[in-house]
Amino acid sequence: MPKNQYLKCRVTAEEKTQFTQKATAIGATESDLVRALLFSDEKLIVLGGGCEIAARLYALNTRFEAARQAGSLSAEDTAGLRKELGRIAAQLCEIAQFTADLSSKYEEDEDERSENDQ
Repeated sequence: MPKNQYLKCRVTAEEKTQFTQKATAIGATESDLVRALLFSDEKLIVLGGGCEIAARLYALNTRFEAARQAGSLSAEDTAGLRKELGRIAAQLCEIAQFTADLSSKYEEDEDERSENDQ
């Protein structure tokens, strides 16, 4: 469905700057963030840097596995780290249930804009 209607509201220059920074921080357009905030049935929690968190956890796990295979860690260290990584992963999964993935919506909007430009 084409997006051809507008909503308008007035904000201060500072509010506009803050909103733009928030949208940029999560990799969303301002329009995507407004729609998510307005139309979400549940409380919207945006996890800025979520991809970075996942990448760092993956890198940590990779280094951990390399150290384990090289025999640099004791069995006790290995068990403790595995348990901690599992706990962190479980918490991230819980958080993910309440976050909005705005990146796919942004990509759809970009595709739609490209089609309209042609």
